[in-house]
Amino acid sequence: MTPVLIMLPGFMGQSRDFDSLIALLSPGIRCIVLKLPYNCDGTLSFSALVESWFKAQRRELPKEFYLYGYSLGGRLAMAISQYLQQNEPEALKGLMLESAHPGLCSDKERAQRLQQDTDWAGRFRATKTGEQFKQTLLEWYRQPVFCNLSVEQIEKHINSKQALCAKQLGNQLEMLSLGRQANYGDLLSRLKLPVWYFSGKLDRKFTAIGQKLDGVSHYVADDTGHNIHFEKADWLAGQINEILLSLKRKTSSC
Repeated sequence: MTPVLIMLPGFMGQSRDFDSLIALLSPGIRCIVLKLPYNCDGTLSFSALVESWFKAQRRELPKEFYLYGYSLGGRLAMAISQYLQQNEPEALKGLMLESAHPGLCSDKERAQRLQQDTDWAGRFRATKTGEQFKQTLLEWYRQPVFCNLSVEQIEKHINSKQALCAKQLGNQLEMLSLGRQANYGDLLSRLKLPVWYFSGKLDRKFTAIGQKLDGVSHYVADDTGHNIHFEKADWLAGQINEILLSLKRKTSSC
């Protein structure tokens, strides 16, 4: 059976963000990229919001699949994994996370992060012109998590995002804030399926997170930061090909 990889991009992500990675994957792997929700119901919890969105996507997806999520998409993938474990335990065959945060540990940390994301959301919503939006994007990519990106790489990111709606981005950032998310660390250790975590060696924060996760296979890309599929798609494709095709061979031999 052809393995199907359902892919979720990060904040401000678009389906074409994975084009370079998908082009390097084996023809024996089928990829489907989902568009993350923008218009979110603020009355719902993080998990309920993700479940509601995913249920609307589910009817278009195959019976069985693997999940791949980058950053925000990885956080949604963890919530989806929890939902599927409870409702469709045979559907999800494995979970791949790229630079994704499993969740904060205390109410204080969550409150601080929610305030931070709410402030950023306000900045996105306040943009009135294309030039203002470009400036907000520039400030976004000046955050420490993107510190290894070159000026040219940042410019490429900004140019690819300028057609997006700043107001919708603000809504997405606030409603899907890490500050509203439960901690899925225990979930990852309890899932009855393989979990793989990819991080860049230059991204010390998320590499440290990956090292602390129980029951997870952790892969680290040398000379790479937060966005591995952008910075080192060939390395990442090699890992995914090896993982999924080896599992396919094992399944076929049974």
